[in-house]
Amino acid sequence: MAPLQGELTLSFLTRLAARYQLTIRDLLAAVTDLGGLQNLTGMLYPDGEIHLNAQARARVHMLCRVPPQVLERALPAWTREEPCGKYGAGPVGRLMRGEEAVSAWGPACPACAAARTGRHVPARRYLAAEARVCARHQYWLRYLPHAGGLPVPLGRCPEVIKAQRRHVRLLHRSPTGAQAFHVARAVTNSWWEQSWPVEERAWPVAFSSARTHAPTEQAAATRHVIGEATGILRGARQLTEEQAFDVLRRSSQEKNIKLRQVARRICGQGSF
Repeated sequence: MAPLQGELTLSFLTRLAARYQLTIRDLLAAVTDLGGLQNLTGMLYPDGEIHLNAQARARVHMLCRVPPQVLERALPAWTREEPCGKYGAGPVGRLMRGEEAVSAWGPACPACAAARTGRHVPARRYLAAEARVCARHQYWLRYLPHAGGLPVPLGRCPEVIKAQRRHVRLLHRSPTGAQAFHVARAVTNSWWEQSWPVEERAWPVAFSSARTHAPTEQAAATRHVIGEATGILRGARQLTEEQAFDVLRRSSQEKNIKLRQVARRICGQGSF
């Protein structure tokens, strides 16, 4: 199973785990196992990244059967660091938060990822400013802190697609044009919450349409977090999938908070 170009290492490992019908924690335990001990530091977060040492990378290579040079070219963080483990020599992994990663990232375009991998599994990539909109499939690839990102359909917002294409042409003429993206993002982000003038009709309809598609992507992200939390509970308490979900549901009811919030806490803490 090959990685996407520019993909986060942790995103690739998550997809690899799904291929083997494992949770990401199960896969990380296998990759960093040292005589029954897990030689892994840091906490697992939805917006996280991982650095692996040479021995851990070799295990991943054996699992995915992708040549090391291909992994190194595709994954920007693959050889970024040789982390030190808790137990000395052996395979080592170090988890970190998204803001500590190599560079800015966002969700991969769902259509591009499906075409490349043949599966509808969420992925995350390091994205330059000019790659934050997929003009081909009309997605705005939004970074969301503490989450896996949110691809927003732009079918009713052709102006955004045109602006993105103009931006790419601008970058070809002047590398300093990258600053234009950050200014434009600040402006357009403010549009989502502002009160529209009475005479403005086109943009409210366009943004309302984009919003109606967003819950579908958010639901997919929520299912992913709940599945991860269920996997943690199953491993920690030796539960079935149904029993682990029931534990999540009862905790949500007792604490009067949403199920996805309980799941995010478990994923963040690594335990219940």
